[in-house]
Amino acid sequence: MDLSEVRKDIDIVDKEMKELFKKRMGLAKKVAAIKAETHDNVYKPDREKAIIESLLENVEPDIKEEYKDFLVNLLKLSRRYQYRLLGMPEEE
Repeated sequence: MDLSEVRKDIDIVDKEMKELFKKRMGLAKKVAAIKAETHDNVYKPDREKAIIESLLENVEPDIKEEYKDFLVNLLKLSRRYQYRLLGMPEEE
């Protein structure tokens, strides 16, 4: 496999990730609406920690730290979006 073929595969993965990101943010929007109705907190550190720990299982050691960073940032973006939808300042 040469560089151009690898780049084509990366482009395909990036497009798939874009669609999954849009889907995830749509779900985050639904979560924000439910949390607004129930007066629940947006930020749930224990839940986020459990999500990250669960998803880190069976990840190769050489990419585990990068994947953890990816998850932390994804959850942060989701929270930021929810706060924005709810017209609230971000909390941490």
